[in-house]
Order: sequence, then C-alpha cells, then structure tokens
Amino acid sequence: MVTQRKRGCSLNQVVEELNPILHGWFHYFRRANCKRLLRELDAWIRRKLRCYRLKQ
Repeated sequence: MVTQRKRGCSLNQVVEELNPILHGWFHYFRRANCKRLLRELDAWIRRKLRCYRLKQ
C-alpha cells in the first residue's frame, strides 16, 4: 500500500506515487453521482498522509 507508514520513504515520494492513482480514480468517477464518496476518500487520504508525516 502506498500510504503505509512503515515504508521508510519521504512524504514527497509517497505523494508522487499517489497522485497518478488518485487522478485516475477521480477522472473515472467524476461523471458518477458520488460526490460524497469522493469527499470521504479525500478526507481518508489526507488523514493517512498526516499519519505518515507524524510517524516520520
């Protein structure tokens, strides 16, 4: 998993790996009526990145 805290790489590297994945997800689901789901996913990703930063 890209956001595992025990990976031992920099936050910038994690964000670089995560960007294409999230970009693809948002483009795939942008036409669907799932704004709430995308907001929840955004909140989850932000929380995981905060945890990753705190672990460092």
